[in-house]
Amino acid sequence: MASSIRRHALAPSLIALGAALALAPALTPAPARADSITAAKALIEQAEAGLVAPKDAKKPELSLTIEDFAPVTDWPGPKTSAKAPAHKKIVAISCATVAPFCADVSKGSVEAAKALGWDATYLDGKGSVQGFVQAFETAINGKPDAIIAMAIPESLVATYIAKAHAAGIKVIAASSIPQEISVENGHYDAYVSVREDTNALLQAWFVMADSAGKANLTWMWDPGYPFLTAELQQQKKLFSAECPGCKQGEVGLRELDAAANPVRMQQLGAGLLSRNPTADYILTAYGLNSHSLFIAAQSAGRQVKVVSKNNDPNNVAFVAQGQLHAEMGASSNWGGWAAMDQTVRVLAGEKPLEATEENQPEHVFVKANAPANGELDWTKLYDYKTKYLQLWGHKPANG
Repeated sequence: MASSIRRHALAPSLIALGAALALAPALTPAPARADSITAAKALIEQAEAGLVAPKDAKKPELSLTIEDFAPVTDWPGPKTSAKAPAHKKIVAISCATVAPFCADVSKGSVEAAKALGWDATYLDGKGSVQGFVQAFETAINGKPDAIIAMAIPESLVATYIAKAHAAGIKVIAASSIPQEISVENGHYDAYVSVREDTNALLQAWFVMADSAGKANLTWMWDPGYPFLTAELQQQKKLFSAECPGCKQGEVGLRELDAAANPVRMQQLGAGLLSRNPTADYILTAYGLNSHSLFIAAQSAGRQVKVVSKNNDPNNVAFVAQGQLHAEMGASSNWGGWAAMDQTVRVLAGEKPLEATEENQPEHVFVKANAPANGELDWTKLYDYKTKYLQLWGHKPANG
């Protein structure tokens, strides 16, 4: 994220986090545990062939194990309906339009709202605290019934969440977690996971399976969000416990402003590879400009597999071309509809679901199954849009 985020102590600083990781005990490679690697391979094969989702939608994501997942054969999401009120107005604020996953979730919420006949507007948070604040101010001035904020930590906008509440506006968060704040009434009204944590688990298990338990890996990560820091810590634990034959290298750190710059990402990738001369896998925190890491490896004459997450369509296209090794994640559009489901429930005066209960399933893209244009019509795998409209008591336009 931008330097303004660092001043707000959103997460450990680059130096502090780097020092903490450097102080971690060195990992000595050992034979991979055959049962763990076999289980990881089975799960990844299922995720490549179709959709997988946790069997228990309420279980905290980072505590999920391989055994918690199953192929999706029926609706994995909410089991209770919520009658959508009529003639509502929402504003969806994206963390940054430049980040496809972030933008597409927000645009999915707008699409879902319009399917209900609601007034819906998209705003760009521009990847900075200033951008988030400006977007919130614009949204509040528009007097909507609800604001849906995608990947905007509440600690950064708690004052504006409170202002929205004072104006009678509900505020729903996608891809954010409750935080300790001092602002009265500054928490979001509801939260919805768009499966970023679960993506991180699949990412780790994919590398274990793909390398047959022998990966020499490094990371290009973002310390600008608390949940991303937690994902990194959990990945490192998974590799230590389930893949002792995997060698963990240095973690490269950059925030959203650097990730948005392809030239800077290539420079950071080159530096990361030089510090990890035997690395054969790079895991990324999200998809934005992951292709620059492939270019950095190619320029250095290195055969390095870049494994990204969050179902970035640009990256899926690069996977189809054989330039990125794999991309995994849930549908960003489905995530937008899930955020609208929470919004419908809140505006209907009902108790919102727990953040994970929307339970969007996930898919793994490799060269063999990645569409050339990067776009997968997830409704062909499961018609979630019709299902949500049914849950909301709304007949689809073509129904």
